[in-house]
Amino acid sequence: MDWHNPPAELFTSGDIIRLTTRPQTDFWRKTHYGFIRDTGHLGYLLHAGDLTASVRIRGNYQVLYDQAGLMIRANERTWLKAGIEYTDGVAHLSVVVTNDHSDWSVIPLPGLAALES
Repeated sequence: MDWHNPPAELFTSGDIIRLTTRPQTDFWRKTHYGFIRDTGHLGYLLHAGDLTASVRIRGNYQVLYDQAGLMIRANERTWLKAGIEYTDGVAHLSVVVTNDHSDWSVIPLPGLAALES
């Protein structure tokens, strides 16, 4: 596995990856907020053709917009990320689709309101 913006700390064992993120990192592009971010941590494998992927995510979500999940990325202007994101004091299923501009949607996951590490 290679890294686009490696995390502050990284531990791997078999199929388990544990990491500590750097502050103020994200992937985001040309929204009404007017900024572009390509600073998030992305562990990746190059792949062509059909793909089925699944992950089990556990996180110590504490700060607004803390998130973890999967990303499919063609380049810095075209990508999709989906996972769990902490916003408004609750965990959400979060998806950002980007084709030069990012579009974010979330659905609250009230059963995960008390997030655990």
